[in-house]
Amino acid sequence: MPDDYPGKPQVVEDGVRDENIASQVRSLLQHHQMVDASRITIQVVNGTVFLVGTADNRFIRERAETLAREVEGVGDVVNKISVQPPSEEPGPILSTHEPGANNSGSTQRS
Repeated sequence: MPDDYPGKPQVVEDGVRDENIASQVRSLLQHHQMVDASRITIQVVNGTVFLVGTADNRFIRERAETLAREVEGVGDVVNKISVQPPSEEPGPILSTHEPGANNSGSTQRS
């Protein structure tokens, strides 16, 4: 079987370097005002950063990738962050209907 067959497990060449890169990427994401780092998992294998998780919008997704690329030693970034806007809580139902009003505009009841 050839050494580069598909699905072959990655052999980590320098685990200490990879962990250092992951730590630096994590720090950059945590200190960025718009990025929710708790929603993003960071893994580094042989200098390739894998970002997996969710972001509120495309800008944040792309910003996380840009920040990861800024770290020294990063060879590539695989961005698997999906865009998932935060769910909004239903607010109060607003109505312009006045109590006792009917469709004709009169407020008298018959």
